[in-house]
Amino acid sequence: MAVVVYFSHRGENLVNGQLQSLTVGNTEWVARTLAERLACPLVQLVPREPYPINYAATVARVKVEQQRNQLPAFQLSTSPAEFETATRIFLGYPNWNGTLPPVVTAFLKQWSFAGCEILPFCTHEGGGLGNSVALIQQCCPDAKVRTGLPIRGSRVTRSERAVTYWLRQIEVSTN
Repeated sequence: MAVVVYFSHRGENLVNGQLQSLTVGNTEWVARTLAERLACPLVQLVPREPYPINYAATVARVKVEQQRNQLPAFQLSTSPAEFETATRIFLGYPNWNGTLPPVVTAFLKQWSFAGCEILPFCTHEGGGLGNSVALIQQCCPDAKVRTGLPIRGSRVTRSERAVTYWLRQIEVSTN
């Protein structure tokens, strides 16, 4: 069974070098597309203390969390039962400072993904996947981490072909 688990940031985001206010975060956009294409559950990681809407304030908080190795508390938008029996986890997140957002790292460290496939997808504005795949492998040594999909945040609304190509490349069938 597959499940799409994601963290996304709404509010001010950098898009093509300019701040834009997003009502649906870039990663959420891709996550919804994948869950629909795969006809599987969609689970959102929600920080207990939401990240600020303001871009600069979010960047400042994330830098402090990363420097201090702080892993923020989070909750899931659905019951953990949605992914506890999953064997294939599509994991979505934005590239923050070249790596995973701390809330995603907290999620990965909280559960055992032994025997699961983790298929990362990441939105960014030039940093691609950064070192996020290596960090996922480090957090989940008993999981099989597959080839990731980086998508520029400014292109998420036109990412259908990239998603289709990636799913074919990793041999995942869709509905």
